Amino acid sequence: MIELLEQNKYLFLFIGMLIGGETIFLPAVYLAYIGKLDLIPTFGISVLGSFISDSFWYFVGRMVPPNDWLKKRYFRRKELIDKISRMFESNVAYFLILSKFFYGTRTAVQIISGVKKISYQYYAYMNLIGIIIYLMVIAALVYLAGEGAEALGSNVHKIQIIITIPAALLILIHIWIKRLLKKK
Repeated sequence: MIELLEQNKYLFLFIGMLIGGETIFLPAVYLAYIGKLDLIPTFGISVLGSFISDSFWYFVGRMVPPNDWLKKRYFRRKELIDKISRMFESNVAYFLILSKFFYGTRTAVQIISGVKKISYQYYAYMNLIGIIIYLMVIAALVYLAGEGAEALGSNVHKIQIIITIPAALLILIHIWIKRLLKKK
């Protein structure tokens, strides 16, 4: 299995980017940082996978009648949706680019772009700019973190433990609270 993964690493990266988006890019850049992948192909394949995935969600939005989708999704919040809709229509480029940086908004913005019948050429251009900016920021952060970790030397493992344990506890507490709220 490891051999298959090593032989087809960029194919698996592409499939991962289609399905998991930028969540896959972070470890891929780390693998490029430590020399297991080449940065340029990793970046290019990630841009392509993200772009195809986003375009899929855009076309899903194009197929949905705007009023039906919005009514079913946000029936009780009509005023809020009207306000957001007006803001979106006058700031499409900002929404497309900034949605990359706010977890949970990316797919919704792609669908809404389709629902609002934004020109695909304009959408594709602005979305591609957003993807490239976002992935460049993530890559730069990974490389900076890697350089900083190397500068820390032997204390890296201690710092990893200090960061990992509280993060794991926060995730477990979050899951526990969500389950408690669902029961009520």
